[in-house]
Amino acid sequence: MKLQKVKEMIKKKLSLNEKARKANGLDRSCKYCNHAPCPQAMAYVCRDAFVKGYKKGYEQAKKEQKGGKECVR
Repeated sequence: MKLQKVKEMIKKKLSLNEKARKANGLDRSCKYCNHAPCPQAMAYVCRDAFVKGYKKGYEQAKKEQKGGKECVR
């Protein structure tokens, strides 16, 4: 099911924010959170932190691909 959603996301031209929010929806980290069930304000903070990290990772991967560097794992 997740693979199908990712393929749909690739087919559509989405902005980086939309891609990040969709990826956040596919992420199931909330079940491991020690603040669950969290208030709405905490959910917004968590979502915004994920989106910010997604954007940073996207830009870093873009720079590495452009520069021809290999990804370090």
